[in-house]
Amino acid sequence: MHHFRGLLDHLATLTRNTVQVHGAEQPFQQLTVPTDLQRHAFELLDVRIAV
Repeated sequence: MHHFRGLLDHLATLTRNTVQVHGAEQPFQQLTVPTDLQRHAFELLDVRIAV
């Protein structure tokens, strides 16, 4: 069982990063891999994690 603040802190570690590969013209967005807890929390909220 998690406290609400702890759950929010954990959910906040799911980030979208802009990646620029050397030699590539355009950067791209990459989402960190969600943990089981993050995935489960978003499923309970019926929110799709956009990848």
